[in-house]
Amino acid sequence: MHNITEEALLKNDSIKRAEFNGEWYFCIKDLQKLLAIDLEETKAIPLPIGENNEPVYCIRLKDLELPEQELSEFDKLLLKALKFNPKNK
Repeated sequence: MHNITEEALLKNDSIKRAEFNGEWYFCIKDLQKLLAIDLEETKAIPLPIGENNEPVYCIRLKDLELPEQELSEFDKLLLKALKFNPKNK
């Protein structure tokens, strides 16, 4: 999975965001550029952002379903050495 945190997104000035009901929502188009993945089918809500309060489609990070990333060979060997079984999470 992509290693992205809310704190990292809040520090990134290129990501439009809005706080609503105590939670941060991030612009879908900006996340799509940052993560280089297709988020066109992702459900988002329009929130007013910027000086003109133009509606921008946003989503909470915890609602974002990111595709699984392939493990590196090193990580695979490490998990094998630790006898990790993903079914036993």
